[in-house]
Amino acid sequence: MRFRKQATPGATRRTKAGVNTGSRAAAEWSVWFPWPVMLVLAAGLTAVAGWVSVLAATMLGWLSVPEMSIVEPVRLAAKLWLLGHGTPVTIAAQTISIAPLGLSLLWAWAGSALSELATRHALAELPGEERRNKEVARLSAVYVVAYLVLVAGVDVALMGSLSWRGLAGAALLALVSGVTGVGRACRWRPTLLSGWLRAPVWIRALPQVLRTAMLSVLAGGAVVSVVALLAAEERFLTLHNALS
Repeated sequence: MRFRKQATPGATRRTKAGVNTGSRAAAEWSVWFPWPVMLVLAAGLTAVAGWVSVLAATMLGWLSVPEMSIVEPVRLAAKLWLLGHGTPVTIAAQTISIAPLGLSLLWAWAGSALSELATRHALAELPGEERRNKEVARLSAVYVVAYLVLVAGVDVALMGSLSWRGLAGAALLALVSGVTGVGRACRWRPTLLSGWLRAPVWIRALPQVLRTAMLSVLAGGAVVSVVALLAAEERFLTLHNALS
């Protein structure tokens, strides 16, 4: 006697058009929130997450100075958020143009996760192999354009002019986070990645080695910074009092 294997609930089913996720929730989301809206919301949430991550630090300074208006830490957080994209900003009569790359990478990671989540809710089924490249390009383009509009709007409203350097940095950040997030959601495997998977083991291990080296440098720099701060505490306090 032969038994027919029953499909488990929620299991994926392959069709001619691609892979059906079998999720009614995704279909409902795609009806109420079309995919362009979902990607625009993901770009907006990425921008808000980046700004809030900086606002948390500036609010600590505001709590230590009660007479300061709450508008000041909010404005400072917006400037630091622009600085994370490469926009030169003026803080305390000093022009700063060095972007905090650590924060930029953190925002790119958050944007990648948000764009992936938005894509999974926006598409009821995955695109087929023959049109997967076009779908990834289309979804990523909406995310990148929405993010650029947000950065440009904040830049003009806060700084009075548009910084092309900051716009280029925002485009790079949005492109990396959008393509990686949308690509994961669509199970996109570019030709370059296929060649990379066939590369020798020692070549494929290079990214892990570089990540380990960068984390070691960051950890060492943090230890040195703490030691220097403790050794020259009086000097730092004098400088802080002079600036305030």
